[in-house]
Amino acid sequence: MKYIAFYFFLMIIRDDYKLLEGDVGSSLAYFFIMMLPLPILSMVLTGAILYFSFKAKHSYVFFLIVISALMVDYFVYTHLASPSNLVNGIYNETVGIVFFVVFFYRAILRKIGIR
Repeated sequence: MKYIAFYFFLMIIRDDYKLLEGDVGSSLAYFFIMMLPLPILSMVLTGAILYFSFKAKHSYVFFLIVISALMVDYFVYTHLASPSNLVNGIYNETVGIVFFVVFFYRAILRKIGIR
């Protein structure tokens, strides 16, 4: 979901809707061949790191692990998908932080001791 939202975010910012125009079959083929491997790699790397972050005993360790997961995701994305435009990595991480907070806000609140 994160990367779908991210790609739509980039379409809006760039005012570039070429992926949505034309033949749907070729657009889906392009998506599965070119765009899907990076999200899968990102999910595996950051998902494993985030899984262990919720196992941390202290909240500061939790935040250090989450920050390291975001950094790994940023460097993977900028190195593999967008080495010429580092701002796209910042956009990607912004969308990632929003999704992380939306989906895990209860666990985050428990981890910092609010609930």
